[in-house]
Amino acid sequence: MEQNLINEILDKGYVLLPGRRSAEEYEQLGRRLGEVVLRTDVVVDARKRALQEARRKMSGRPSAFQSDALGFHSDNPMTNVIAFHCVRQDAVDGTLRLVDMPALLDKFSDAEIDELSCVGVSYTYLTGKNRDDEILSEPLVTRADGRLLIFYQSWMIRGELTVHQRQLLDRVAGLIEEAVTTKGIAIRLEQGQSLMVDNRRMLHGRGALPDDSKRHLVRLLIHSRALPYTDAACDRGIASFA
Repeated sequence: MEQNLINEILDKGYVLLPGRRSAEEYEQLGRRLGEVVLRTDVVVDARKRALQEARRKMSGRPSAFQSDALGFHSDNPMTNVIAFHCVRQDAVDGTLRLVDMPALLDKFSDAEIDELSCVGVSYTYLTGKNRDDEILSEPLVTRADGRLLIFYQSWMIRGELTVHQRQLLDRVAGLIEEAVTTKGIAIRLEQGQSLMVDNRRMLHGRGALPDDSKRHLVRLLIHSRALPYTDAACDRGIASFA
């Protein structure tokens, strides 16, 4: 079963697992796909969000615990599979939305892709027992074995950029927004359903949720040797998630 899942993720960028399973069965499957770097109970929780913000060195970032909408993004680049399991869905919405980034980048020339590969996107990982964040950087685009590996978080693009790079990033943001209405993938998980996504290919996001939403997803960040990844990001330690 694991190889079939990998093949479908390689083909489409994601797979909605057939049938329903318990959270324990889902986590066992995740461990068979690769190393589970981080497990998170994704819920709307103002207290958890405040605690997370207090310990961050780079403040003001979005949080999995917020009720506000989450813009399209990748998760930490040392993980190439992000998985979601629905324990309980929101009463109104809770839809996950995906955008296939390499398909959007087909609109850019090779020279423009090379320019985007010079744009660094900051991220953090946890080191030592004190769990302090260390700030690192990964290219927005990396060429690997004939594929484009993506790491995109618009709020983490920091540092000096050329005028041309800013223009390219504006185009990227515009194409993402356009894709949401024309080519975006919308998946509203039902209780017991699971979704696995290629984190180095697909962006994910969601709309706003009520402050009292009961939505509960179990998210796994997985490093799988069966899917493309960048050695540099994967050699740095335990991921911290934005």
